[in-house]
Amino acid sequence: MAADELPTLAEFAAKRKVDLSQVQGTGPDGAVTYRDVDRAAAAPIRAAIEARRARRAARREVEHARAEGREVVARTIRDLFPSDYSS
Repeated sequence: MAADELPTLAEFAAKRKVDLSQVQGTGPDGAVTYRDVDRAAAAPIRAAIEARRARRAARREVEHARAEGREVVARTIRDLFPSDYSS
């Protein structure tokens, strides 16, 4: 694609639904670049992925805690009623 065929930065941002006033530029003198717009467009996706990972980790922790709790209850019952559980 030739340089004259590239969309303007504003068109590029609009197509990706990015508000240029919210993008911090990394170009010369803080200018917003196409890469900055791409990163801004991808930010919600990255946030959703991280949120999903956090939910999965929390579910694993809860399941581990439940399993640990069940083991504590079982051990307590065995300690309280040893004759019922002796082999």
